Amino acid sequence: MNLRTALPLLILLSACGKKTETAVEAPAQTAPASVEFIDYTPPAATFSCRAPARWKGEETTDYGPDEVSFLGTAGSGISMESRSVSISISKYPNKSDKYVDAEIYAKSGKEISGKPVVYEKKIIEGKTVVRFSRERPAHALHSNKTLYQIREDVALIVVPGGFFEISHSAPVDAYLNTLPVFEEVVRSFKPKS
Repeated sequence: MNLRTALPLLILLSACGKKTETAVEAPAQTAPASVEFIDYTPPAATFSCRAPARWKGEETTDYGPDEVSFLGTAGSGISMESRSVSISISKYPNKSDKYVDAEIYAKSGKEISGKPVVYEKKIIEGKTVVRFSRERPAHALHSNKTLYQIREDVALIVVPGGFFEISHSAPVDAYLNTLPVFEEVVRSFKPKS
């Protein structure tokens, strides 16, 4: 077999794996200059990150300390109630989910989406990060009627004894608008010891 015929086969075989481990210095997408960020540290100070300044922040301790969601909109002209975008941060294990291994948690994503979750393991800014994405339907209130599809991009940042989950949720047709904001939150995330 010569190089010309072997190269496509090697590329195909390398793409078939479920997990890859690579080192990257920074995410491929950067937030647009028009997006303002603030330095954010929650009340119990278990982490810090850069957060979108104009998004609404909601802190909660329902499942553990320092859970936060940043709420924005999918784009101009789209109502926040019907097509919101969020970036949420929570720590595992917590009161309701006892996961301590990020890769096992990533594999459990099949339970939500009904499809196998393909994940990758990377080093970002010196942190081990397990990443995956999935899609699910958004339903009308008290109904099974699907209004549109939601895309979730998830980064699990491994820390001793567990991991932090940073998730980005947006309508499939608009998620690329706010994905760079999510990438900046992930890149800037610093767990405290």
